[in-house]
Amino acid sequence: MKFMNNILGEEPKKNILCNRYFIWLVFLASIQPDLLLQKSFVVTLFSGVTILACGLVCLDILLRRAFQPKLSIAMVLLVQLCLIFSTVLHHGNFTFSVKKMLMIMALVMITHKNLKINASRFVRDVYWLLYGCIAIHFVTLLLFPVGIYTSYYEVHGRVIPYLRHWFLSTGNNYVIFVLPAMFLDRLRLRDEGKKTDLFSLLLWFMGFFGMFKSHASTSLVVCGLFVLFVVIIEWKNIPAPPFWGYVLLGVALFVMLVYGDLGAIVGNLLGIGEIHFTGRTKIWAYASEWAAKSPVFGYGLEYQKLLIEKMGGNNVATHCHNLYMDLFYRSGLLGLGCFLATMVLCGFSIDKRKKHPMAKLMGFTLFLYLGVLFQMEAYFNLTLFYVLVMFAFHTEDWVGSLLVEKIDRDKNMTIYVCETVYHVMLATLLLRGQDNIIICTTHETKNMENFRNLRINAIPEAHFFLRFRHPRKENLGLEMLEDRRILSALQEQYGFRNFDLVNFAWSANSIDRSSAYYYKKCRRATFYEEGAMGCIGVPQSKKKLLVKQLLGIPVRFHGDKKLQAVYVQNPDLYDDRFGDKLRSFDLRSLMEDSQVGSRVVGLFMDEEKAEKMSDINGKSIIFTQPLSEDGYISEERKVEIYSVICDWFNSEQTILKIHPRDTSDYAAVKANVLRETFPGELFDVLGVRFDAAVGICTSAVNNVDAAHPVNLNPDFLKDTHFDAEEMADLFEKNGVLKSQ
Repeated sequence: MKFMNNILGEEPKKNILCNRYFIWLVFLASIQPDLLLQKSFVVTLFSGVTILACGLVCLDILLRRAFQPKLSIAMVLLVQLCLIFSTVLHHGNFTFSVKKMLMIMALVMITHKNLKINASRFVRDVYWLLYGCIAIHFVTLLLFPVGIYTSYYEVHGRVIPYLRHWFLSTGNNYVIFVLPAMFLDRLRLRDEGKKTDLFSLLLWFMGFFGMFKSHASTSLVVCGLFVLFVVIIEWKNIPAPPFWGYVLLGVALFVMLVYGDLGAIVGNLLGIGEIHFTGRTKIWAYASEWAAKSPVFGYGLEYQKLLIEKMGGNNVATHCHNLYMDLFYRSGLLGLGCFLATMVLCGFSIDKRKKHPMAKLMGFTLFLYLGVLFQMEAYFNLTLFYVLVMFAFHTEDWVGSLLVEKIDRDKNMTIYVCETVYHVMLATLLLRGQDNIIICTTHETKNMENFRNLRINAIPEAHFFLRFRHPRKENLGLEMLEDRRILSALQEQYGFRNFDLVNFAWSANSIDRSSAYYYKKCRRATFYEEGAMGCIGVPQSKKKLLVKQLLGIPVRFHGDKKLQAVYVQNPDLYDDRFGDKLRSFDLRSLMEDSQVGSRVVGLFMDEEKAEKMSDINGKSIIFTQPLSEDGYISEERKVEIYSVICDWFNSEQTILKIHPRDTSDYAAVKANVLRETFPGELFDVLGVRFDAAVGICTSAVNNVDAAHPVNLNPDFLKDTHFDAEEMADLFEKNGVLKSQ
């Protein structure tokens, strides 16, 4: 997957064809639950969604201009074009045939694109949609055991009930939803390294319950065979036959079922009566007679009234009840031949990964579906079938993308979650080895610009990922859902499952939302203080704690076993909630001891700019803080305070170092304004010494080489107190003389 598409490692622009909600909408429109279709406006809506999806697919191809024709798509399209050609040739139901073609091709293209980009995510998206539909169907079976509504047909001048329907379908057609869902369930579990889980068991229970409740004999047999095959290849490790073996076995079983007594034997064993084809062989005889009159092109998709007449009247059927006979009757040998050629090519594709259990399962699932379509209402049920066909054609893609195939279970990645460039600097100092990901995440535009200015090529030991968070989505909990997707994609990209977390995005009272999901999923965690004032945390009200719990943000993390250590610069300022996990660290010592100190400078500036920093040697420096950006005071007051501080010094000998997140205008301040985006702690690495270093509630003054470091009001974030006379007394006490 091309997850990082440029030198900055930023997330690529999202494609709507890969958007979860878009996929759900298009697939729902193609599934077309029976109950929803009883509303005329829903039919119109689904048709609109289909047309929109096809339009977006075409637009995507035109805009990207990188689409290369794929054999899988071409074959499916060819089958549909054969049907449309025959329909036009015989003046049939052109509108309906085009509508079905658009629906199938939209799903085929969307499936192809998602299998190429992120098969793991796509499997989950489609799986949970089918899961939800099956769950609703299950509930309707419980509430309406005799069906939600009944289909009626007019026979010999009187209206009689025909079939009972629930949410998704009639009983026997239920297999077209359960079988793909079961297949995707196995892929999902395989991707997560599991044999089964509660969701899987519930799916299987709901599926089989629906089949028993609605006497869906074919569904029971097919899904029973599927479960048996899963047990064979995943639990017992018994060698399974090749794909072509399935075909030969399937043909033999079909012959026995139609012309032998196998149906009665299986039906009696299940206690549901004899399994038979309810007159289907008679329908096939009618279809064969008509197909023989136009064997090459068939008769196309006819209007229902004419089709009923040709199939022997309403007492027999309204359709061919057989996909292969349906193709032969409607599109002739031309369409049937293209379809069979498509299946042969699917077999070759699956056979390339025949040793992989999931490839075997793919082949068996497609085989079962093809068997079901021997006696099913074909033209209503081909959308999900062709989705499985795309899975078969692209077996190499999705089998290779499953984490269990790519990951080294002993490999452990370290993820650093950073919200400021100071965090990035500290993370760079802590890097050990090559398996590191630095996630630079923020909801501030200025901060994002700072991240983009990083020279990440200077740090080859880490993969950088830039992540902008939208405040409104953050408040709705949507950004944490995006964190989940991103972590899954990172695991796929770099081939790991377990990871350690080094987290800078936290305070004494709370884990920040930007790091909450990574903390929940990590194996071990280490926290590093954001700054010397990190002990000052915003008190958490009961309401805020409740909201965080609802959003899945850990609020009582201090005693967690996974939290290994909490590194802070002043342990005495913290209460006892962290217990013995508090560790003291000195940033200056870390930078001096680190062999990468000079390389960290390269993260923020080139050699020429680094050399120019020597020009400020011996001057006084004042560090600003984002006090107004963080809501502590107004911007006017902040600028006024720093102006008062600068007035104490000679403007020619004073440097005003702007905090990377500070957006204020200091043009009127009497000082040399330094807006370079780097942490002030780098001055020490650069060998710059200052006469005085001054700041408000900042640790930066103690992390530079200064003769007179002064931290004005370390409790400013609590009381926002600043007084010019008190500042003068403190300066005189610390030997910071006022310039004349």
